[in-house]
Amino acid sequence: MDPRIVEVARAVAAAGGRALLVGGYVRDRVRGIESGEVDMEIYGLELGPLERLLARFGEVIAIGRAFGVLQVKGLGVDFALPRLDSKTGAGHKGFEVRCDPGLDFATAARRRDLTINSMGLDPLTGELLDPHGGVRDPRPTPRTFRTTRFAGFAWRSSPRASRCAPTLICFGSAPRSTSPSSRASGCSGSGASCS
Repeated sequence: MDPRIVEVARAVAAAGGRALLVGGYVRDRVRGIESGEVDMEIYGLELGPLERLLARFGEVIAIGRAFGVLQVKGLGVDFALPRLDSKTGAGHKGFEVRCDPGLDFATAARRRDLTINSMGLDPLTGELLDPHGGVRDPRPTPRTFRTTRFAGFAWRSSPRASRCAPTLICFGSAPRSTSPSSRASGCSGSGASCS
């Protein structure tokens, strides 16, 4: 991991917040593989103060201001505020998003699709946050994909989850379903992107 990411986490802590690595980086680390995907959720800081803090590390790019997502040019990290997503309509744009840096991690992680993507890692202490039991899922034995919050999850309703399935199957996980559309036939050998 780029040492500048840890420096950002230290700066966030000095400003009264907490920076947590989330999503694919944590999932891949738990699985014991390298990850080029780095996302951080920043707790305890509003978007304006976060943007000013990040400016100390380079040019800040607002890639999703409505979603509270910023980048620092050349760092390759998405810095996001914790948020709540509420489904309001069809498709990938049918969401109401509310950024809330005061959310606790367990609540913020509920918006993520699968429990293995709902973990966090404190880059300063090494503490793994796993409020939804995701660490049990990536083990290399036949497992069931578990959603973070939907009891009746339909694979076809989440293209991202469907893209993750082949990669996870390569590591010995497979979805359990009676629906033909949710069954995967195995690993293509090329892997799949879960981003």
